[in-house]
Amino acid sequence: MKLKLFCVALMTLFATAFVSAQNEFGKGDMALNINYGMGNFDVEDNVFQHSLGASLEYGILDGIIKGKGTVAVGGQVGFGFGSKTVQGVDINCTRFRIATRGVFHYQFIPQLDTYAGITLGIVDIDKAELEGDFGDYEIEKLEEKETRFVGPVAFAGARYMFSDSFGLNVELSWDSFAMVGL
Repeated sequence: MKLKLFCVALMTLFATAFVSAQNEFGKGDMALNINYGMGNFDVEDNVFQHSLGASLEYGILDGIIKGKGTVAVGGQVGFGFGSKTVQGVDINCTRFRIATRGVFHYQFIPQLDTYAGITLGIVDIDKAELEGDFGDYEIEKLEEKETRFVGPVAFAGARYMFSDSFGLNVELSWDSFAMVGL
């Protein structure tokens, strides 16, 4: 637990010290999100997960709709973990993901950056470990690992900027129900 808190504190320090987010996101601007998320690994496993992630975006095109709105591109990395017990069998899952990200930003009011986009996974490594007693059968550390390309995942979010270099964000997506961060 101490290691997780240290990692979150280190990412927060990096975000506030080195990246300058603007009140209105535009061409040439960069945004770094450091997030904690909650959700399920997938419908079949139904394993609740916690996730830590970071995404970086760069504005490439301005003035899409009546002089407002910005298109940005970037990438993200994330790590998820979760576990549950089903009929005496412990299931531990982890996920590591590297993905590209296309985002459309639109500011309805000052200091509130709303955005939506699509993520395409480059690498998605899921690992599940099963161990325990299932009736008369004992399962001794069965491990399953899968590496795959992840198709498009839609997301939407909002970032409220308290200053030019610090804000809070909330993001919703299909594979991690809710993410909050800096």
